[in-house]
Amino acid sequence: MASLTLGRINLSNTLQTKEDQNLIKETQITTIASCIESITDEHTLKEIQTILHNQFDIIRLQRTARVKAKLKIGDRIQTTEGKKNDKGIIGTIVKMNRTRAVVHKDGDPEWHNWNVPFSLINKIGDI
Repeated sequence: MASLTLGRINLSNTLQTKEDQNLIKETQITTIASCIESITDEHTLKEIQTILHNQFDIIRLQRTARVKAKLKIGDRIQTTEGKKNDKGIIGTIVKMNRTRAVVHKDGDPEWHNWNVPFSLINKIGDI
C-alpha cells in the first residue's frame, strides 16, 4: 500500500482500522481523479493510460507468481467458477507451464486434460 503522509505523520501506519484504510483509498482516488480531469493534453492522458496498463500487468504477474509458488505437480486442486464450467473442476495437476497448469479432471479419460490459468486455481487443502 502506498504511504500517505500529512506533514510528518504517516497515515498509512497510524490508521489501522479497515474503515480508516478505506477512507485513505477513497481520498487518494478522489485526488487522482481530480488530477486526471484537469489534464487537457491527449498525449499526457495516453502516457497515464500506459502507466495504468503496465501496473495492471505487474499486479497480475505477481498474483500468478504467488499462486504458482504454492503449487506442485500432483497437488489436488479446485478451480473457481469459469465460463465453460459453472461449478469449476476438481482434479490433479499433471504439468505446470509458465502461466497455466495442466489439470486432469476427476472422472475424465486419462488423455483428457484441462489448461487452467493459475489465477483460477485453489489448492483443495487451502479451500
